Amino acid sequence: MEWKWNRSGMKMDWLKALMWIAAICVFVAMVGERFLPQIVVATLAFVGIAILVVIVVFLMDEG
Repeated sequence: MEWKWNRSGMKMDWLKALMWIAAICVFVAMVGERFLPQIVVATLAFVGIAILVVIVVFLMDEG
């Protein structure tokens, strides 16, 4: 992974990485709903949505 400097520095690379982590958490929660324990599904969904909310709040605060 190459670090590219843009107008906001390296922040966008970290946001992209967090966005991928959040998307994978939510996807695994949706797909694993049938065979994973309910607490695992709920935790994955909560973590994924929480990361997405933090990203949105951070981007709205930046403007």
